[in-house]
Amino acid sequence: MQDGWHDADVGVVLRPRLQEKGAGEKQIRCDQPSYVATLTSLEEEGRRLYVEACKRGVGESKEPVVCLSDGAAGNWKQFATHFPQRAEILDWYHATEHLWAAGYGLYGEGTPEAVTWVEAQEAVLWAGRPHEVLSALRALAEEPHGQAAAEEIHYFLTNQSRMHYDRYRAKGYPIGSGSAESACKQLVGARLKQAGMRWSKQGAQAILNLRAALLSERWDEAWQSTCPSRYLA
Repeated sequence: MQDGWHDADVGVVLRPRLQEKGAGEKQIRCDQPSYVATLTSLEEEGRRLYVEACKRGVGESKEPVVCLSDGAAGNWKQFATHFPQRAEILDWYHATEHLWAAGYGLYGEGTPEAVTWVEAQEAVLWAGRPHEVLSALRALAEEPHGQAAAEEIHYFLTNQSRMHYDRYRAKGYPIGSGSAESACKQLVGARLKQAGMRWSKQGAQAILNLRAALLSERWDEAWQSTCPSRYLA
């Protein structure tokens, strides 16, 4: 940006569905993504996400809204503000990243011992037993070089109720935020972070609004609501 670096908050609204994968297996697919993005505040992003969810029919069904996040406290606060009927899920990939940080911290990056420990904990977490993972982290924290494990205890303790991945999979809920990560690249990176670009906040927000409309397949609707420029005859 012209006045320095700024974060853009990005949200995605999708419809999950179970799809037959073959041999009796099923996988979760997320269809019809629509996007919101803002440079102003997380509160504004939460409001925009709520509006987009309402456009997509949230409230018409008794099913809870699946709220998926990386674990940032501000995200859970916005979900609680706008979606009283919700199922909060900690993104699987962020959870496992924290396991790797603990394992590498004690056993060393890339060591067989670290890989063995993390893969064992991933299996336990996948089965929906986060309390056992917490016990393993507490045990590691007692080791002479267990500082990395000790630092991860708070993260898993805070998000323990959002880690019942066996239940989520059984209900057909998504557990990975890959769609949001992809949105950051498509919505922000591909349009605003090219070589030599310098944006004002107002200009960047305007482009983000249009980009979100385009990727959400709402271009005509967005264009019609755009105020005519005084430079257009």
